[in-house]
Amino acid sequence: MNYLWLITACVILFLFGGSQAAEGGATNRSDVKFDTIAKGTHSGVRRAEMKVITTDKEWEQFWKQHTSVTSPPLALPKVDFEKQVVVVVTAGEKMTGGYTIEVTRVEVKKDAVMVYYKETKPKSTNFTIQVLTQPYHFIRLDKPKLPVKFVAE
Repeated sequence: MNYLWLITACVILFLFGGSQAAEGGATNRSDVKFDTIAKGTHSGVRRAEMKVITTDKEWEQFWKQHTSVTSPPLALPKVDFEKQVVVVVTAGEKMTGGYTIEVTRVEVKKDAVMVYYKETKPKSTNFTIQVLTQPYHFIRLDKPKLPVKFVAE
């Protein structure tokens, strides 16, 4: 279900982004397609971080840490680091459920590739599961030519 929503959102962004440019609207950005590698709330990565992984070795080490809480560990997703990078966004360890983090869009601006992400937390009136969680979202995208910057929404 989430996959269908993601595809629909990407199509809508593509259509509206393209129509602004076609109508001559001043735009200073370009949407970048990306694939979700993994997204969830249970990870061996317990600290909040935003980073770009550019090598097989770094990816293998990071994935080993991420899957250290699963048995058996999940297989390492394939990434062609000659052409692609992995973008990691984690929210750190939380004391309850109800927290999420998601890369919402990636845009090329004049001087950087902007990775926008949204972190949500439960409202004080929500019932939440009393378990440690580690929200994360890992995406794969074509290797950028500009530096990557992270922007919270």
